[in-house]
Amino acid sequence: SNTAMPPDFLMQQMEWREGVAAARAERDAAALGRLRADIAQSRAEMLDLLERSLDESNYDAGCSLVRKLRFLEKLDEEIHDALNS
Repeated sequence: SNTAMPPDFLMQQMEWREGVAAARAERDAAALGRLRADIAQSRAEMLDLLERSLDESNYDAGCSLVRKLRFLEKLDEEIHDALNS
């Protein structure tokens, strides 16, 4: 099975990372808050998809979603740290 991240998610990942880095550098709490809300929404959508793929025993899709969720959790922690530093 192909374990590569889909390109659209990689692009999204890069945009979020750049957004976090820029907001962090400018100490822009409002921008960090917006990024955090975006990420929370994506996590909620992915958890729904994960539930569905497990119901359908689609474990390839499930594994891919788990990896994405891990990335989002890490990014959320970075934002949390930035807001509290």
